[in-house]
Amino acid sequence: MLILPLLASCGLAHAATGEKRYKVPNAAMEPAIKENSTVTTTAVKPGDYQPADGDIVLLRIPASWGESGLLLLRVVGIPGETITCCDGTDGQLKRNGQWADEPYLAKGGQTATFDPVKVPAGEVYLMEDNRGRSNDSAQHGPAPVDAVTGLVKLG
Repeated sequence: MLILPLLASCGLAHAATGEKRYKVPNAAMEPAIKENSTVTTTAVKPGDYQPADGDIVLLRIPASWGESGLLLLRVVGIPGETITCCDGTDGQLKRNGQWADEPYLAKGGQTATFDPVKVPAGEVYLMEDNRGRSNDSAQHGPAPVDAVTGLVKLG
């Protein structure tokens, strides 16, 4: 199956702020980010990103995922956390054995369940908000923190 990058650049980077705008060509992050909307990211240098659950990040697709390009994904697991998915409503996951508070999930989204995964040091677990459309860690496993190239600013 051919998987296309989820973002296409639609502007130049702002050198002073490290910000760049991208057009989102699909519904993978709905309802938080609508299809065909534009998001602004703040650049993150390798080694500078401190992951936090709930962050929306721009990810340079790791070679181990078998593709190239950029993806827009939400951090749902940070190093040391154990993630399992998705028996909850709308694809809700469990973090460290407890249902995660995920008010951003698309209604009716589901993904295949998977066994618990402990997120290794130096990696993050990433998923789309519209879980039924997933091309994320549920299929490919955790991604290196250093593959995060930007943080999305909403609002």
